[in-house]
Amino acid sequence: MNQNYNMDFFQSNNANSLISSFADREEVLKLCKKHYPTGIPCIDKATGGGFEEGLTFIGANPGGGKSAFCGQFAVNVIKKLEIPICFFSLEMSKVDIIARLLSTESYKQNEANPFQSFTASKLLSKPFIENASDAEWRCVQEAVDNVGFDLYDMFFLFDGHQYTDADEITKTVEAFISLFHTTPVVIIDYLQYLNVPSNMINASDNAKLDYSIKALYRLAHNNRLLVLCISSLNKSSMQAKSSDICAYNGSGRIIYDADNLYILSRANNDESLTDTDKPIVDVDFVIRKARSAKTGVCHLKFNRPFTYFTDAEDDTSKTIPTPSVYTPPENKITGNTTNYSNKRLMDMSVFTYIEKDGE
Repeated sequence: MNQNYNMDFFQSNNANSLISSFADREEVLKLCKKHYPTGIPCIDKATGGGFEEGLTFIGANPGGGKSAFCGQFAVNVIKKLEIPICFFSLEMSKVDIIARLLSTESYKQNEANPFQSFTASKLLSKPFIENASDAEWRCVQEAVDNVGFDLYDMFFLFDGHQYTDADEITKTVEAFISLFHTTPVVIIDYLQYLNVPSNMINASDNAKLDYSIKALYRLAHNNRLLVLCISSLNKSSMQAKSSDICAYNGSGRIIYDADNLYILSRANNDESLTDTDKPIVDVDFVIRKARSAKTGVCHLKFNRPFTYFTDAEDDTSKTIPTPSVYTPPENKITGNTTNYSNKRLMDMSVFTYIEKDGE
């Protein structure tokens, strides 16, 4: 950095004007960090209103619900705050993500009779699509209508074939901010899949992670936005309780640069988290590092078939259905395509590619 160290330089770094701004209520409000509610009461209470702007990591072992949790969080932010989501999926396909959201919605809209719901795998099953009854298909239409209404023009999915490194993600997000004049929440699934520039190809894995983490830190802090990045845990955490902060892969740089660190851990070291025969499992949401909240543990229930988390103390996920033929409520589904065009400002729809896949 070629800095001219003159009087103007030092005056520009004088803290007096910043100190004075704290006497103005409106100015202080501008300085407050934004919080984004998860929709899970115990987490929102423990974190002071939800996830805080900055660089946040959430980790879990394979099958621990990392992607499901972030998808559920994204839906809640859009519904409650009408803030757009930029979701960079380097692991799951766009179709799989949307199928999960629709499955979760089918469960939520049929909690009184959960046997009317469908899983993501069933929705993407050719035999189900070909043989679904009119009643079953109306359930799918209802989920599409509800999710489409909630997310239309606010949920942007970018796949890993085009957006494979932190620098490209940064360019995309900053272009989004410039074009739409709004700050999105950024979700990245996940850290260990990010590439690095060609001159770092032969660098160590830790050096590559360091590069990506630094770039994401700059993205979050230069633009005052929430970057929520999923991370894998190291192999040793799969044989032991995985809520320790050192369970993160590349934990050194993550520990120092992250504003907040969360871990989805097997409750009481419950091995059944990876047991598909137990559809509802107990999960601890562990707050390992937080800039403006206490560390601690929130107890959750994870509904695996419908990829849905609930507060263990306020859990409505009591039964797991085997989806079957049913008759939906009368007059709830018209069968017509819903017009969402007047709901939000933007003119892009995340559902466009679903129509193409269905051709």
